[in-house]
Amino acid sequence: MKHKAFILFLIIGIALLFSAGCKKNKPPETPDKPAGRTTVGINAVNEYTTKARDPNNDEIRYIFDWDDGKMDTTDYYASDSTAKASHAWADTGTYAVKVRAQDKKTALSSWSDSLEVTVKPNRAPNKPSVLGPPFGQPNLRYTFKAIITDPD
Repeated sequence: MKHKAFILFLIIGIALLFSAGCKKNKPPETPDKPAGRTTVGINAVNEYTTKARDPNNDEIRYIFDWDDGKMDTTDYYASDSTAKASHAWADTGTYAVKVRAQDKKTALSSWSDSLEVTVKPNRAPNKPSVLGPPFGQPNLRYTFKAIITDPD
């Protein structure tokens, strides 16, 4: 009986030593506020970036909340590397874009500060104006210049 108690005591001691030596996984730090354009056209694809550091140096993926009912998750990035995600909004309005980080061990950070993005109608370019001679002769070269502006 003493032999079994000793073995049990030994197993518990080894388990306690092993667990004390294991690092506890900590969540990534809160990501930087997303960076990107703050005024965009409707249905225009725009890119946004962020980064965060993981205290355990685990790889991190990012969850972008576009504030239009859609969210996107990136691939994994090295800790403290800049991540990118793209989005296009289908409706006009102002949206609060935020992001959080998740390490490979599934620990989640807090949500970042929000970036306000205003989505406006994408208007057609203005009518082009063409500069150049009004008339010409056959077999001669002429130079023309077209000027087109986009109100957005």
